[in-house]
Amino acid sequence: MIPKRSASWIVLAATLGILAQIGGNAVNAAENIVFPRDAGIVNVKDYGAKGDGVHDDTAAIQRALDEQPNQGAIVYLPNGTYRISDTLKWPHGPRGGMEQKNTTLQGQSRDRTIIRLQDACPGYDDPKRPKALIGASRRPAQQFRNAVRNLTIDSGRRNPGAVGLQFIANNQGGIRDVTIRSGDGRALVGLDLAYTDAIGPLLVRDLKVVGFDIGIKTAHAVNSMTFEHITLEHQNRFGFVNQGPCVSIRDLTSRNAVPALINAQGPGLVTLVDATLYGHRGANAKPAIFNEATLFARNIKAVGYVEAIHNAANEQKAQGLQVAEFVSHPILSLFPAPLKSLGLPVPETPEVPWDDPQGWASPTHFGARPDDEEDDTQALQKAIDSGKTTLYLPRGGYVINGTVLV
Repeated sequence: MIPKRSASWIVLAATLGILAQIGGNAVNAAENIVFPRDAGIVNVKDYGAKGDGVHDDTAAIQRALDEQPNQGAIVYLPNGTYRISDTLKWPHGPRGGMEQKNTTLQGQSRDRTIIRLQDACPGYDDPKRPKALIGASRRPAQQFRNAVRNLTIDSGRRNPGAVGLQFIANNQGGIRDVTIRSGDGRALVGLDLAYTDAIGPLLVRDLKVVGFDIGIKTAHAVNSMTFEHITLEHQNRFGFVNQGPCVSIRDLTSRNAVPALINAQGPGLVTLVDATLYGHRGANAKPAIFNEATLFARNIKAVGYVEAIHNAANEQKAQGLQVAEFVSHPILSLFPAPLKSLGLPVPETPEVPWDDPQGWASPTHFGARPDDEEDDTQALQKAIDSGKTTLYLPRGGYVINGTVLV
């Protein structure tokens, strides 16, 4: 028996629109994200966005965001090029600790849903006054369940003060299947996780940053950030700059004439596992990784640099361009123990399968109505038993007063 208001997992799934994959074949989640018409998704086209690359869609997308603050909304951009001329701001909503959270900006596909800043856009011309294309909130660390997924952010041309994305999420949330690129390579920062403190814990997975002076920037010694499957290309100063937080990175690929990673002096701790760092056009006079703080690195391969790791934080040195394992400081232990890690494989973070919505079932097809305070147990059970591949719950609250068998 599940008491009426203890089924928080059901309410959470309903705000996301998807509960479970029941069976059948599914395509890669990043290929084509489409939803049933009754899923409660907020489509920016319904607010007047054109997505034709010609009309200015800033106001339309902002309206779609502003009308759904902190409600678990998925603000959805179908395939197209959405021209903007100002920062898209995360919806605020009421103050008092409940603002600027529980919002997902979701594209239909990574390569064909593009948010593009107009060329030579006013307000984006001064690198000393950075301005984001998409700007989330600032601290405190209560920005739960924010996400950006399956789209491309393009800073256009002749916008040297542009920042692709300023983002914050805490405990649950992150960035997945996103490309951030500079049209002419001359913008400021791709992903800015340094503009405020108290960012994280969060996950950034399958991110590609092309161009910009700095690809990814993290700062402030509060909370932590996890990165997986990251690609950095053609940055002007540094690929990834860390200035303080605890950062874990797995599967980093960099193609640059500049250092791929700078772990700057301070309290920062970087764990880097599985990195392939290609240097070109003068990189042979530079290290692939420059460390001034605390660094653990394993399975690092550098090509075209003078060395894989330059450690300025201590006397420990990493030799050569291929590093099996390196620790920037002496290893201390209270007990006799191996001085190397176990090298265990890292499991992948879960990938949500995504098949044709024609094969999905919802409890609303069997009589459930979100937020009506009535018992939805039987409707949910019928949806599960329907033989469909995927169970989805349109946004809202569902009441369960009995056992549901999966």
